Amino acid sequence: MHKQSHVVYRLPTEAEWEYAARAGTAGKTYWADTKLDACKFANVRDQSVNVVDPSAPHVECNDGFVYTSPVGIFAPNSWGLFDMLGNVYQWVEDCQHVGYSTPPLEGASLAKQNCALRIRRGASWATIPFGIRSASRTGVRIDSRDNTHGFRLAAEIQY
Repeated sequence: MHKQSHVVYRLPTEAEWEYAARAGTAGKTYWADTKLDACKFANVRDQSVNVVDPSAPHVECNDGFVYTSPVGIFAPNSWGLFDMLGNVYQWVEDCQHVGYSTPPLEGASLAKQNCALRIRRGASWATIPFGIRSASRTGVRIDSRDNTHGFRLAAEIQY
């Protein structure tokens, strides 16, 4: 793709992902902080989880999907990006490191060549209400696979 389009595709860094997810907002989520609005903007653990586990904590709304949903079903953030929270967690380039109170400047990655744990950001259809937030981050083994993991690409235009 690079030679034909002059665009390099890669996983975003943690800082780039969070910047894009927040879309200029400062709250826990990009749709304000009302849990009832979650079903308008994201596929999260909501009342539909009762089909699988009636005792599971969930958001008091129903987005109509028990598991994953098609991309773009829910409203985008203010920058037009869909599914930044919910549906699937998104892998980023960074390796697991302690804390995130001082991210690298200018969106640089904290990647190492051979890291055992890579960061995934956001939330998935299975995320409990407390975990649905733009700052959510977890380190996961790089060989981990399930239907809560996904990715999005960052594009670098090369001149």
